[in-house]
Amino acid sequence: MPAHRSFSLTVSGLAHRVAHRVGAGWASVILGVLAMVVAASGSGIASLWGDEAASVMSAERPLATLWPMLARVDAVHGVYYVLLHFWIELFGSSAFSVRFPSAVAVGLATAGLVLLSNRLGGLRLGVVAGLLFMIIPRTTYMGTEARSYALSAAIAVWLTLLLVILIRRAQPHHGRRDRVLTNFGWALYALGLAFGISLFLYLAFLAVAHMIMVLLLRSSRSTLRAWVVAGTAALLVIAPFVLEVIGQRQQVAFLATRPRVGVWQILVDQWMGNLGFAIIAWGIIAFGIFWALRDKDRGRHRDVRSLPPIVLVGLSWLLIPQILMLLLTIVTPLYALRYLSFVTPALALLLSFAVVSLTRIRYRPRLAVTVAVTLVVALVAASVMTYIGQRTPYAKNNGTDFAEVSTTIGMVSQPGDAVMFDPTVRPSRLPRLALHVYPDGFTNVTDVLLSKPYATTSWLWDTQHPIKDAAQYIDGVNRIWVIEADHSSRWALSELEALGFRVVQVIAENTCAIYELQRG
Repeated sequence: MPAHRSFSLTVSGLAHRVAHRVGAGWASVILGVLAMVVAASGSGIASLWGDEAASVMSAERPLATLWPMLARVDAVHGVYYVLLHFWIELFGSSAFSVRFPSAVAVGLATAGLVLLSNRLGGLRLGVVAGLLFMIIPRTTYMGTEARSYALSAAIAVWLTLLLVILIRRAQPHHGRRDRVLTNFGWALYALGLAFGISLFLYLAFLAVAHMIMVLLLRSSRSTLRAWVVAGTAALLVIAPFVLEVIGQRQQVAFLATRPRVGVWQILVDQWMGNLGFAIIAWGIIAFGIFWALRDKDRGRHRDVRSLPPIVLVGLSWLLIPQILMLLLTIVTPLYALRYLSFVTPALALLLSFAVVSLTRIRYRPRLAVTVAVTLVVALVAASVMTYIGQRTPYAKNNGTDFAEVSTTIGMVSQPGDAVMFDPTVRPSRLPRLALHVYPDGFTNVTDVLLSKPYATTSWLWDTQHPIKDAAQYIDGVNRIWVIEADHSSRWALSELEALGFRVVQVIAENTCAIYELQRG
C-alpha cells in the first residue's frame, strides 16, 4: 500500500472503516461508553463544592420536607433533586456516586450525538463528533459535577435528534401507521421538551433554536405546524413551573454583583477551558464555516438554507441560546458560564464537520489529512492539562477543600470535642457544608451552635446560634475546633478567648483554616 494512502487512513479512512464495520447503532454505544468512562475517571477526587452540597443535602432530605423547600427556593433544580434523591438511596452519597449520573449523561449525550451527526451528514461525521465532544473541557467538567448540566446536554442532544428525524419523515403519509408514528413522535418531543425545561430552565432557549432549525432545514408547512403545536403544548404544560421559578428569581440576584461576562469568558472559559484549546477549536470551526460557505457559493442555491444540515443545526444550537442569554442579562442577572453547558454538543457538530471537510480536500489530499490529524492531536493535547486539573483535590470553586477539612478533623479530634463553623461567607463557601457532604470526619465532635438542622426547615441550609450566645452551649467542653472560611478570618476567636479558651494550633487547609482552642 502506498505510504500516502496508509497515512490517509489515520483520520478519515480509519473513522470510516471502523464506523461502517460496527454500524451507527454500535458506534453510538461504543463511543457513549467510552465518553462515560472518560468523564467518570477521577471524578471523585475533587472536593464537593457549595452547589454540589446543595444538591446532595436537598436530595438527602425526606421528600416530605423537600416539597416545602422547593416552594420557597431552588424550584429550578427540583426535578434534579428528586432524581438524585432516589439515586442516593440506591448508591450512597460519596463524591463519585453523586457525580456518576453526570458521567452517564455525558455518555448518553455522546451516543445521541453520533446518531444525530450520522443523520445530518454520515457516520464518519458521527464518529468524529462523538470523539471530539468527549474531550471538550466543558464536557469533561460537567461530567464531574453533581448538578443537572450534563443531563440537560443529553436531553438537548436527543431532543434535537428526534426533531431531525421528524423533519426527515415529513412526507405524504400512505397509511394510518405512518400518521400514528409521526404523531407519537411529536407528542414525545413535546413531553421531552417539557421535561427538559423542568430539569433545567434554560433549555427553553433550545426550543427557540429548534424553531430556527425547522425553518432552515426546508421543512414542510405541516412540519412547521406540528412543531408549533408540540412546542406550545410543552410550554403550556411547563408554564406553572416557569412562573414558580420566576417568582424565586431573587436567588440568582447575586449574579448582578459579579463582573459582566465578556468576550474572553464566552470564547474561552465558557466551553474551551484554556486559551490553547479555544484558539485551535475556534480556528477549526471558522474553517468549517468558510468551507461550507465556499461550497454553497459554488452551488445553485444562494440562500443560507443551502448550507450543509450539520452546519445549520450546529450554528442554530450554538448562537441562539447565546444571543438570548446575553439579551436577557440586560433585563435581569441570570448568566453563569455553566448555564450554557447544553450548547456544548453544537461545538462538536461544527468541529466534526470542519475536520471531515479537511480530509475531503482534493488538492494535495495528503497535506490536508496531515493538517486534520495535527489539529485533532493538538485539540487532545490542549485538553489534557485541563482534564487533569479538573481531577485534582481543589479543582472546584477556586479551591474548595471540604473533603480535606473533614479528613483533618477526623484525624485530630477526640470524643467530647466541639466544632464551630464560620457563618460569615456566602452559602456556597460555608465550611459547615463539609459536615454534610463528608460527615465521616465529624463523628467525634459536637456541632454546639447548631440551631435548626436544614432537613427540618424549608430552607437550603442549617441555622446556627450566634457566637455571642456560645457560653450556654459549651459548658463542660474543654476543646473546640473552629473552622474558618479562609486564612484571614478570625470569627469567634476573641469571643472564645474571653470565655477562657486559648488557641493551641492552627491548621491551614487550601482555603479554610482550622483552629484548635483549649480551655485554660
